[in-house]
Amino acid sequence: IAIENGDQGRVMVTFVVGPDGKIGNVKVVKGVSEALDAEAVRVVSQSPDWTPGKIDGKNVSVTYTFPVIFTLK
Repeated sequence: IAIENGDQGRVMVTFVVGPDGKIGNVKVVKGVSEALDAEAVRVVSQSPDWTPGKIDGKNVSVTYTFPVIFTLK
């Protein structure tokens, strides 16, 4: 749908990397279109586990804001 409409741009997402390295609570902060926003959330949600943050040697949750850029070629 996005290709047919010529949609492209930067979708800003925010998410939490938990103490176990799993990604959760993925939300769109600034979107482009409904189709691209949904795809950005899907891709970030399915990414492999991350290395969790640490404070005083203990794993902690960390919030990230991350751009997902879509371009047509």
